[in-house]
Amino acid sequence: MLNIIKLKESHKDFESTFKEVVNIIKIYPEVFKSTLSRLGSLKQRLIDGHVVLEDGVIITFNQSITKHKVSNTAEIYAKPNDFHIHQIATNHSVKGATKKVLDKFVNYCKTKDGSAIYLTVRQENERACKFYDNYGFQMVAENYWNSKEFGKIKGYIYKLQLENEKASNFFNF
Repeated sequence: MLNIIKLKESHKDFESTFKEVVNIIKIYPEVFKSTLSRLGSLKQRLIDGHVVLEDGVIITFNQSITKHKVSNTAEIYAKPNDFHIHQIATNHSVKGATKKVLDKFVNYCKTKDGSAIYLTVRQENERACKFYDNYGFQMVAENYWNSKEFGKIKGYIYKLQLENEKASNFFNF
């Protein structure tokens, strides 16, 4: 079962869980600089139940409510119930944990009637791009961020098409 965290800020484990998530993200300060500068949104994801924390891997995400653009710089649209991964990070404490946790997350998305998972990654993060390519995500568009420090940053939007759980059950004779 996937370990999705949903905690009220008043919960006794909220601060320690939040600290654990932040410490994993801090391993990659150049990748998650904007997240580290906006920790309030990370806290809100914990409160909303949009954080997976398992085996030293975190995934922050949301599920679409309406059809919307995945990015301001690309004509890619997510449908209602599609998922968007905001961050995937690991502390590398368990070998193969990222794939294992992502497998569980994909299965979770299928049970929630998701038809696709979207994520964005910076072009220079070649290791992540290779991981997503090997996993089965397809690069569907280029993306750009504007950074005060670095100017325009190029990235990619990846999409993993999900087989709908209801459809697969229909065909299981």
